[in-house]
Parts: sequence; structure tokens; C-alpha cells
Amino acid sequence: MLTNTNPGTVKHGVAYETISGITVKVYSTSKDLPSGTIEENERKYIRLWIKNTNSTSKTIKLSTILGYEIVIQYLQTKYMLMKEEQQYILEDQQHGLVT
Repeated sequence: MLTNTNPGTVKHGVAYETISGITVKVYSTSKDLPSGTIEENERKYIRLWIKNTNSTSKTIKLSTILGYEIVIQYLQTKYMLMKEEQQYILEDQQHGLVT
């Protein structure tokens, strides 16, 4: 869940650390999109699907960003900012972690 405690409407995004063998997608049934705008005191519910195809366990860092336009260049060096066009995963593919 993402909540905007800032006054006014701001842009929001979900970002994740890029690690080889890790796939992050948004469930097609997710109530909200991984990027867009969020109004003051509004809540967004974004369901993520995470799959690890490595032979060992991995830790991945997930972040939510409000007003992200200023920091987008910094994030792109280590994190992938999810876009509205992000490939979606169908609900019946029950592998990975839902958050």
C-alpha cells in the first residue's frame, strides 16, 4: 500500500533493484498502477509478482517514490522504475511474492 501524506497531488512510482534472474511484474488484477498520480491522503494498492530464477535465494529492494521526477536519473543507475506499460502477469500464475 502506498499513501500520499504530502499536501496536494504528486506523481508516484514503484521501483525495484535490478538483479539478474529476478523478474518483477504487476498483477493484471492489481487495483492500481505502479506509476501515475496520487492525491493527498489517497491510498494505492499495487500487487507485485516477483520471481527468482537463480539457483540461490536473492534479496531485492523495493521502493515507492513520491514526486519522483527529480530523482529519476539517479534511480536509473541502480533501480528500475515501473511504468504503466509494465508487463502484467495474470492472476492464475501463482508463483512469486505478492505484496
